[in-house]
Amino acid sequence: SGSIVINGGDTYANSTSSDLTLSASDAVCGVAEMRFSNNGSSWSTWESYTTSKSWTLTGGDGTKTVYAQYKDNAGNISPSYTDSIILDADAPTGSIVINGGDTYATTTSVNLTLSASDAGSGVSTMRFSNNGYSWSAWQSYATSKTWTVTSGDGTKKVYVRYQDNAGNTSSSYNDTITLDMQGKRPKAVNL
Repeated sequence: SGSIVINGGDTYANSTSSDLTLSASDAVCGVAEMRFSNNGSSWSTWESYTTSKSWTLTGGDGTKTVYAQYKDNAGNISPSYTDSIILDADAPTGSIVINGGDTYATTTSVNLTLSASDAGSGVSTMRFSNNGYSWSAWQSYATSKTWTVTSGDGTKKVYVRYQDNAGNTSSSYNDTITLDMQGKRPKAVNL
């Protein structure tokens, strides 16, 4: 009898490279060998039994099942044992808008409108930066956030990155706004 666990029981994987945790026992003559399959019909060659193995899942996002069989020293073959994991190798996509798309801000505190999507495992977290390289801690994904831009009048840029439940991280998305705390922005001209 035996069991198989993919990537320590994780729900999602972001790579076809996986680690299998294996367990098998035979009370009479001991476990000798094991073999694996991604479809339950085409099997790898028999190899000496161990409690772990690196294995390559089939490509393409979606649910992946790995099958294991064990053979004892008398040549008896176990039934197939399986575990499944959802492969999501694609990063989320998204956007950011500062203060509803306004051109100017009069305070360093701004409101961010956020949007992200991920067809595989779903968006889980987000983080922010004012310079594109020093980032805030990851936090739960939400569609809005209050953020503080750097002080001093001028053009300000806010960056966001999104991460999905499989651990894939998006590219940086950004938006700009001009901070004008001194009231220097162009005045409307009445004709």
